Amino acid sequence: MRGVRVPAAAVSVIRSGGNPGFAGGCNIGIRVAAALDFSFFWLLNTDTVVHREALGALVDRALQDSRIGMIGSTIRYYDRPEIVQSLGGASLEPSTMGSHLIGSGVDLSAVPEEGAAVERQMVYVMGASMLASAAFVREVGLLQEDYFLYGEEIDWALRARGRFRLAYAPASHIFHKSGATSSRMMPLFTAQYYYRNRIRIVARFFPEKMGAAKRGLALDLIRHSLRGRWGHMRVVAAALWDAGKLAAGTHGPGGS
Repeated sequence: MRGVRVPAAAVSVIRSGGNPGFAGGCNIGIRVAAALDFSFFWLLNTDTVVHREALGALVDRALQDSRIGMIGSTIRYYDRPEIVQSLGGASLEPSTMGSHLIGSGVDLSAVPEEGAAVERQMVYVMGASMLASAAFVREVGLLQEDYFLYGEEIDWALRARGRFRLAYAPASHIFHKSGATSSRMMPLFTAQYYYRNRIRIVARFFPEKMGAAKRGLALDLIRHSLRGRWGHMRVVAAALWDAGKLAAGTHGPGGS
């Protein structure tokens, strides 16, 4: 892995004693790794398989510029490894405030050798694989834990605006088992967090865009209803109904 070495003594299982959510679990690991004086923290989803060169490519990109705070990987579908799920991260659509994975669905042959064009589009790094520098964590802080699931990586990147750059390492390949087929729907339990946290992200960082966020959820509501997805339709409708309360209960950037 091009000079990236992990001391054997640093590899251990940390028991949280419960389910603190994605951010809470990651923060536990970051605190332990920070105490061991690591320079970088690599956050991976549990449903990923990594290429042996993945970490080395991330670190190589990070070392090219001290202003880089987070770096994303080339995320490929585990069941269809020739198809890309994301090139590094995602952008936000201003008209709906929905997120769009960069390069989603393109063939592996379309992965660029250099990441500059992708980096210009990135608003956040996809959480399936994120390398964060110790300097980034010290200045920006840990992941925000009040989302529980979905939205944490968006929050982290938005809190760092103007202080750190986001980057993409094309040669860092990750195989993601989740969402490998277009017919696989998000479970209702996780969909609740996905839609409600979209409102909370906008309330926290883009309150002037709340109308656009509601419009985006309304469009999703229509799409689910046209496809007969009644459970998902009810989840989106509940998020729209509770939008005012969700926004009122959301603290500003860095709040808890």
